[in-house]
Amino acid sequence: MKKLEKLRVNDNFVSDLSSIEQHKNFNQQNKNRNNRPFEISNQKEPSKQELHYANKLRRVESPNTQLIEIQNKRKIFKTKVDGLKQEINGVIYHAYQNQIQFTENIAHLFQQSNQFCYE
Repeated sequence: MKKLEKLRVNDNFVSDLSSIEQHKNFNQQNKNRNNRPFEISNQKEPSKQELHYANKLRRVESPNTQLIEIQNKRKIFKTKVDGLKQEINGVIYHAYQNQIQFTENIAHLFQQSNQFCYE
């Protein structure tokens, strides 16, 4: 029994030491965390190129932004294609209207020439 009690005491002692170490580490991390803003303020501000590059890396890393960019490009492409379709349809419509006008003009000319010939 005494051996077991000694072991328990030793185990508790070891666990107490490890908890003390954990507290020390935690306190050190908090000190580092509190000192960080002062360290950052002493550093130079990043340039626009560095910020742009960091944002570009951040965008590449997340698949959601890639998906959104692809969807936006598709929307832009679709609107351009729709615009071109409307332009083509407009050109075809005007050509068709011009063709009808042209055939009507030719028919009118033939009628006039026939009347001229018969007179």
